[in-house]
Amino acid sequence: YCRVIRIAVDEPFRRHRYGSALLEGITKDARARGRDFVGASFGISPALVNFWRKNDFGIARLGSKRGRSSGLYSCVCLRPLSKHGELILKDLRHRYLGFFPRCLSQGLIDLDHRIIRALFAERIAIETSVFDQDDRGQLKDFLEERRSLEHLLPAVERVLTQELSGLENRECLVGVSSLDWAIVIELIFKHSGWSVGSRLDPKLNSRTHVQSALRRSIKRLMGIDE
Repeated sequence: YCRVIRIAVDEPFRRHRYGSALLEGITKDARARGRDFVGASFGISPALVNFWRKNDFGIARLGSKRGRSSGLYSCVCLRPLSKHGELILKDLRHRYLGFFPRCLSQGLIDLDHRIIRALFAERIAIETSVFDQDDRGQLKDFLEERRSLEHLLPAVERVLTQELSGLENRECLVGVSSLDWAIVIELIFKHSGWSVGSRLDPKLNSRTHVQSALRRSIKRLMGIDE
């Protein structure tokens, strides 16, 4: 295992792939030494998530509390360099990414929407609910305005956990906005309540408006024609 303790590029020279070149050199050296992984641990932010993911590092784990000095959640990311390393990372990701959506209403409630999107992008739909058909029926009831969310939230959350897994890697996100992701994350996974609507968009100033917006957002994310 080889760990990157610090890596930085001075501001005027950023966005020229110098950081990526440094990582590639470290990775090449670690592979030549027979290491199974190159890894790093840091305070997670949307920009850092994008940087490490673009360089083939997978998110293996997030801390459940913010760091005292940085105010950020800690992240461990790994890049496997061998078949053995690939198997270990697959197991780690299966365990962590499998349950992380359930943490969003508790320990990770303040996690940035853009980071949550990245986690969903890396997540494989690995769990199938034994209630899957019934869950989807309940989601349909909500989308078609036959029942309110309060009575259906567990079923809707299970379905969307599956539907959003790996979604950003598919070519089906037509017309999906950052607001669509934010509404779904806040209401379905963080259980924030209807009052969060006005914080996301001043126009969403009533339960009726927020609930309508949530239905539209779910349809767009699932590719359902309105």
